[in-house]
Formats: sequence, structure tokens, C-alpha cells
Amino acid sequence: MTFIMHNSLYVHIPFCLKRCVYCDFVSGIYDPQKETAYIKALKQEIVNIPDNVSFETLYIGGGTPTALSTGSLNDLIAHIFEQCKFTIDHEATIEANPGTVDIRKLKAILSSGVNPELPQGYQRLRREASGANRISIGVQSFNDDELKTLGRLHTAEEAEKAGSLAKEAGFKNIGIDLIYGIPGQSVNSWIKTLEKAVQLEPDHISTYELTVESGTLLYDHIEKGRLQGPEEEKIIEMYNHTIDFLTAKGFVHYEISNFSMPGYFCRHNLNYWDRGEYYGAGLGAHSFINGKRSYNTGDLEHYIQSLSKNELPVEGSEVITADKALLETFFLGLRKTEGINLEKLSASYGEDIQKVYEKQIRELQRAGLIETYSSSRGFGTSRVTSSGNNRMRLTRQGILLSNEVFIRFM
Repeated sequence: MTFIMHNSLYVHIPFCLKRCVYCDFVSGIYDPQKETAYIKALKQEIVNIPDNVSFETLYIGGGTPTALSTGSLNDLIAHIFEQCKFTIDHEATIEANPGTVDIRKLKAILSSGVNPELPQGYQRLRREASGANRISIGVQSFNDDELKTLGRLHTAEEAEKAGSLAKEAGFKNIGIDLIYGIPGQSVNSWIKTLEKAVQLEPDHISTYELTVESGTLLYDHIEKGRLQGPEEEKIIEMYNHTIDFLTAKGFVHYEISNFSMPGYFCRHNLNYWDRGEYYGAGLGAHSFINGKRSYNTGDLEHYIQSLSKNELPVEGSEVITADKALLETFFLGLRKTEGINLEKLSASYGEDIQKVYEKQIRELQRAGLIETYSSSRGFGTSRVTSSGNNRMRLTRQGILLSNEVFIRFM
């Protein structure tokens, strides 16, 4: 059998024990009966993934995947590895929330599944663990007042314990998610959260500025004056301190919001930023295959009913034009601190990208928001026309104003 390499598989778990005030994801409150029906439908969708596809990464997200019972979670992960082919060095991430994990569940997550097969021509190899081998813990803050403001169920103490339990269970790749810009949060409070996070010695830290989405409870609170976020100057100070602090601790700042120890970049997310192909399974999940983006229904009952009849739960799709693909390359690729390779991009689209966007590039350079550089050199190059400058990236100021940069290219 000839394998086609589709780099990534995303599996969505749409259940939470409680909905956070800032959340606008496709998720609902956990219910054991809904869990049973949903997992059955999800397993059927996974069965329908073509046999000639092999994956390099898996990401089980939500919602809160660890809201599932240990038995259901174990069964699902085992099913994924039984039905799908993974490379021997695959990265398999699961999102977890403090307060929804114990040592038994974490060990089950780590060891679930069967040994993956390599593409034809390679002998079957064994792994110490063939289930999820990377965990991303949704800590958000180590301040109890801030956690209450966000509507989180866990405490700072439980967050710290979750990190320790993940290590005890045997995870060798542990990530922590944090949020800054929380109403009532001070710069000093954010600094303490970062310090506590580093003390846990994670391999990866994601730091996201709180986004207030229309239709969320947080949006309603702010609109009615019940809550007020930090001033923009404080948010910028928090972000700048994050970069300086984490890089001084040995973390690599490889994407606008992401930092990792060397060798621990999130390969799954890098595939998104590089516009690699991916399959999505589950409620509201998106796929991007052969230049076509599609997405599943966000209606739980419709999703379950469709798959009970072995019908695809796809709600819509879009063929990505060359122009849109180019724009996506800019605003996704520039999220990475290494930026985009202009020579490769020009070769892909059959025209000199630097000439096409010469006006925008020059204006953004003069504003100090982007810089071009040689991949063999560091920061500081500035000439667009230099034959040695084959890459383009955001400056520190450009990262802070990244949306303005993206709009200029659009």
C-alpha cells in the first residue's frame, strides 16, 4: 500500500465540567449519556479516515478531553491508534485541565493504544508508549482570584499538582497554557504566574492575551461595566516581560504566543502555521486536504445522527484560491519568529513575492514592524533588495502590532 502523508490529525472533545466566561469554542457541559453517544459517533468518523493516510501528529483538544471518564478516554485513544497509521516518532498531544486528572487517568492516557506502523517497507517497531505522549495543561493563572474571574473550576494549588502528577505519570513532554490581560490582573501578578510556571520545569509554555469574544459571558460583563481589563500599556508590559523572562530561562520564543525548551516545539501547531494538511474529527472540527478546507457541524445531535447512518457530518467546505493561500501563508507564517522563506514562497507561487509586495515591505520596514534577513544571519538586516535576505519576520514591535502588519498584506 502506498501512503500519502497528511501531517496531522485533530480530534475534538466538546465537553467541559463548566463553561469558562471567555470561551467561544464548540463545547457544552459534560453528561455521561452524551459522552457514550458522542464517543461512539466519533469512533465511526475515525474509521472513515482513508487507510492510506499516515500521521506525524495527533492533537486531542476541546472542550476538556480529560472531562471524559478514564474508560472512555482510554477506549478512544486506543481506537485512534488501532484505526490510524502514525510515524514511529509521532507527537500525540492531549489537552488537560487541572482538577480533571488523577494519576490513574494520566497513566492511562500515556499508555493507551497500540504500537504504530511505519509506511510500507519498514519493519514494525515497538515504542515504550504509543498513546498520547505530550500533555498540554490549561493552567491559565496561578492566582486564585484570577481563576475565579475566568470561571475556572481549579485552584492554583490544583494547577501546580497537575503538573507534578503529569511528571509522576511519566510524561516527558509537558506544556502549560497561561493567560494574561485578565480583568483585575496586575503586572506583578502576571510575573508571579510566570515564575511559578517556570518552577514546575515544563517543556513548553503558551501565553495568550485574553480575547473578549462577542457572545461570551465575559463580553457581557465588560459591556455592562462589571469587569474591566488591564490598560493596553500594562498588557504590552506583560508581553514584553514574558519574552525577556522566558528566553532568559532558556525557552525559545518560536511563535508569537509560544515558548519551548530546545527540541520541544509543538509540531502539531507548527503544521498549522506552515499550512500543512490535516484531518479533523469531532464536533465542529476542521480539515484541510488537497487545497480544500471543510468543517463539521457544530450541532451535537446532528453530528451523532449523521454518523449513526454512516454519513459524513460535514457542514461546509471551501476551495482555497491561490490568492487566499498566499495571504494565509503571510499571516500564519509571520506568526513564527523565524518568519517566512521568501525564496521558497516565490518558487511556490511562480513570481517574486518581494517584488509583488515591495511597497508594503518597505513601508513596514520603515515603521520598524518587519525585517528581512538571511537564514544564515541573525537580526538586524534591513535591505529588501539584498540577494542574501531570503527570509522575512516580525520585529519585537511588529509582534505587538501583528494585526496591523497582516492587514497591510491583505
